[in-house]
Amino acid sequence: MTFTATTALPYPHLDRATAGLRGELRYRMLDAGVKLPAWDSLEVTG
Repeated sequence: MTFTATTALPYPHLDRATAGLRGELRYRMLDAGVKLPAWDSLEVTG
């Protein structure tokens, strides 16, 4: 199963942007009733 989150974040630093995307994905996955992944597998592009 693949989840995608795309959002405009006010963070110029990759670490902060990644944390923001991780939070958005966490909400989407919890709503779908899916077990949360190992976050080291999160890939941020763009």
